[in-house]
Amino acid sequence: MGEGFGMKRAEVIAFAEGERPVLRDVQSLIDWIWFVNAKGSLAEVVAATRFAIEGVT
Repeated sequence: MGEGFGMKRAEVIAFAEGERPVLRDVQSLIDWIWFVNAKGSLAEVVAATRFAIEGVT
């Protein structure tokens, strides 16, 4: 998928392996999703997870 957005394979692997930090805004979104899934109600968890999966597609 990253290649479709113009990223090189090595860049995608570096992100996946934690060798390269993600953008601050992306990290904020990831942190929010983890928080909601850990502390939220079932409805909030489902909504946040759907947003995380379907929002990017």
